[in-house]
Amino acid sequence: MTKPSSAVVFVKKRNERCLNGLEFDYFLPTPLPLTLLADQLQNTYEHGLFRFDEHYGSLPVIRFVIQFVAEVRLGEREKQVTLIHRMSADTSRRRATELWLEQVLIDIFSGDESE
Repeated sequence: MTKPSSAVVFVKKRNERCLNGLEFDYFLPTPLPLTLLADQLQNTYEHGLFRFDEHYGSLPVIRFVIQFVAEVRLGEREKQVTLIHRMSADTSRRRATELWLEQVLIDIFSGDESE
């Protein structure tokens, strides 16, 4: 469990179905509007972030792809964000991607969305 401040709590778990250990699920304390989280992800990533808006049946899903680095999925499950690292990304790039996503979640839950 990661608890960066008293106002922020999310649980990060490695998805055991991923044999390479490259998929992580972030479980959030409350549901987030997809557009809020999607906007924050876009606003905080400098370049090379591709957004795909899809529907799984009637369920809206937003995927972000950082080419050759990672994919972030929003909306597949309520109160969950999924991060999937690419095999081609080195360990330091994977960690930087995790820190970026975690900082966005921290900022949203702490009410500091302007950063």
